[in-house]
Amino acid sequence: MKRALLPLWPVGLGLLACFLPWMESAGNTLTLNLWDLAEWCSINPLSRHANIPLGASLGLRSLPLFLLALAIWRDAMPTPLRMTLTLLTAIAVLPPPEFLLGDAGDPNHRQQLALGFVALLCGFACRFPFVRRPLILRGTGLIAMAVAWLSLSAALALQKGLGLETHPGPGFLLFMFAMLWLEVFGLQNIRATRHESPWRFLVGS
Repeated sequence: MKRALLPLWPVGLGLLACFLPWMESAGNTLTLNLWDLAEWCSINPLSRHANIPLGASLGLRSLPLFLLALAIWRDAMPTPLRMTLTLLTAIAVLPPPEFLLGDAGDPNHRQQLALGFVALLCGFACRFPFVRRPLILRGTGLIAMAVAWLSLSAALALQKGLGLETHPGPGFLLFMFAMLWLEVFGLQNIRATRHESPWRFLVGS
């Protein structure tokens, strides 16, 4: 069976969404993209005492790792490009240099360091062919959607606890659209491959 080849443009769209506002307040006086919102949640005192400490920040910061997996767990991705994307993502999620210079006790920075290692594990997983199966890729996109929804809900709840009325921003909506498109595409591709339909050549080979 020939594996499905998912297109890269929805992954790029998801990455673009990370830089757009994920949370907005009334009158747009406060707009935060994915990175800023994760950091904002990490300094919220309520986040440190939640059921999952820093859970909202963890979920938000993990979303680029899902995008990394969707990008590099593909048959057509050259190995040098896989390694480059993996290293860039790992570096992007690492804590600031102060962590390495003696601030190792900060749980927020420890979380970022752990995510850097997870990014490297995503790259290492490319050595195993099963991660390139359509069902694995679809499952990764589905989990990314669930994590995005739960993380943003937790972030909005934290802001409400501080008396701030906020709502989801266009970045979140664009991210969900990109992942949903991948889910629909993956479903069509799996059906086409399973039934050997001639339409499979139009959606991926």
